[in-house]
Amino acid sequence: MINGGSSSLSEIVVNCGTFASTLFINPNVFKRIGNTNTCMVNGGDLMAPGKTAANTTWNIISR
Repeated sequence: MINGGSSSLSEIVVNCGTFASTLFINPNVFKRIGNTNTCMVNGGDLMAPGKTAANTTWNIISR
């Protein structure tokens, strides 16, 4: 995720649906809010113009 605007943003939330990962996700970068489909980005802190928030995920689906 990148802030492509000209202003700093904070309290950024996204719909993360059934997102899950077998790798540790730094909760300061991406954290589910309770038992909802909503995730907070960057710990809710300011995200300056041009700043990115990134993480690597890895899912294993057993069939």
